[in-house]
Amino acid sequence: MLKWVHFAIFRVTRQVSALKRQLRIPPNVGGNAKKPNIMKCRICNINEANQTGAHIFPAWMISSSFDEKSRNRDNEIIYNISPFSYNIPFFGRSVSPDKVKGELGRELSDEEIKNQTNILVVNNLWCRDCEKKIKVAEDYFLSNIENQTEDFSKEEEIKIKKFGNVNTQLLRLFFYSLIIRAHIARLGGVILNKKAETKIIRYFNKYLKLTLDETLNALANFPDKSQILSFPIRCIKTEKMENSTRAGVYIHHKYNKPYCFIINRYIMQFYCKGSSFNFSPNSFFGICDLISRQPNFLNYKKDIFYIGLMNLDTWKRFLKNIVDYHGKFKIEYLISLYRKIYLNQFKVYPTKVLITKFLNALVNNDTSLGVKYTPEKILEAMNKSIN
Repeated sequence: MLKWVHFAIFRVTRQVSALKRQLRIPPNVGGNAKKPNIMKCRICNINEANQTGAHIFPAWMISSSFDEKSRNRDNEIIYNISPFSYNIPFFGRSVSPDKVKGELGRELSDEEIKNQTNILVVNNLWCRDCEKKIKVAEDYFLSNIENQTEDFSKEEEIKIKKFGNVNTQLLRLFFYSLIIRAHIARLGGVILNKKAETKIIRYFNKYLKLTLDETLNALANFPDKSQILSFPIRCIKTEKMENSTRAGVYIHHKYNKPYCFIINRYIMQFYCKGSSFNFSPNSFFGICDLISRQPNFLNYKKDIFYIGLMNLDTWKRFLKNIVDYHGKFKIEYLISLYRKIYLNQFKVYPTKVLITKFLNALVNNDTSLGVKYTPEKILEAMNKSIN
């Protein structure tokens, strides 16, 4: 057994490379890759996809979850909680060296700086004109819903609020902009069916214009604008926490009937099929169960917009469910990985004692969170487990 310790340490570079392949960490993500051939915009399919640095979700919607001061860009610190992610966090360009050191216990290396990638920002998937049109819908939602909804209830887990004097078609276009951008970017593996994708893109190109007045005029003058309301949607806004960075963005392709998104303080259910809006109450960390016990606030073919306002205690409970689930999943995956590598080296599976030693070496230490689960630290813990 001692031989393997020295063997692993001596060949640490090759072991780390092999482990990175097993952990599915792509080499040089976002590094000095060659400039891609610019394709056509995935929305209008006319212009070049020349928009760079585009947020998949509006900056005002997500900024508070990645920066204590809610600044829109370059100050983010983003952790990926996926059990299969072993990269260090993403640091925006304006994050101070002291902040970086606080998260990693050290400075970023030149290679790490080169390979930093913000998974919520994309390049060359749509054009600048479509980005401007999307902003029209974003600004309308910001003014008419986001800035008008802070009246939460301590007694009610979800308080239903109704908006009658709003353009529900334009609000829908805002929600569709979130969904289609996640789909185009394949965020969380989200892929809409072709029929839903085609419809949403058609609505965009037909109704969204470069200014609010032009957009409202387009919506008013097309007789079939009611078709925009044909996808059922539920929307929940959560009460603001004192520590806003406890929230985040959560999207996963397995939650697709309906699609369930958490975008910082917003939770959304989206149904690809208008005639189907049932769901399993046991899914999505208990959120669907809570929704099933509320008065119906589904938005479907209505000129009124409903939003659920979730109080703080309820929101904290669901965030704990998410963290607990992924913590358990990550530990299970690490155990599976350890067993696989140990078997490959010694042709037998490790004992429970060795697995426990591995986990203790990996988890119970003073290593900064930002580097605790990197491939190098995993290999270090594997060596310690048999020393």
